[in-house]
Amino acid sequence: MKEQLPKIIFIILLNSSLICCSSVIPKEIRNQALKGVSLKELASNPAAYYGKTVILGGKVVVCRNLDGHGEIEVLQKPLGFRDRPRDRDYSEGKFIGI
Repeated sequence: MKEQLPKIIFIILLNSSLICCSSVIPKEIRNQALKGVSLKELASNPAAYYGKTVILGGKVVVCRNLDGHGEIEVLQKPLGFRDRPRDRDYSEGKFIGI
């Protein structure tokens, strides 16, 4: 299961970058995404979401350039209209995309 975690994190990262960098998530991605999945649920059972699309939102807080790859650290935020992150004090935590 730990081997699958980087793939899951990559999917989260991809979806988060679409949210942060785009005003609208493409309809194809929105239609295939599971609705209402929280970071807490995803972190507690990542295998249940392997290979599925989940939309999470947040703010990039750190970017790291490492040997052979990069990482971004995202502070999760609740999603609002059109699945865009709402600027609220509440967060379920951070996640790292590789």
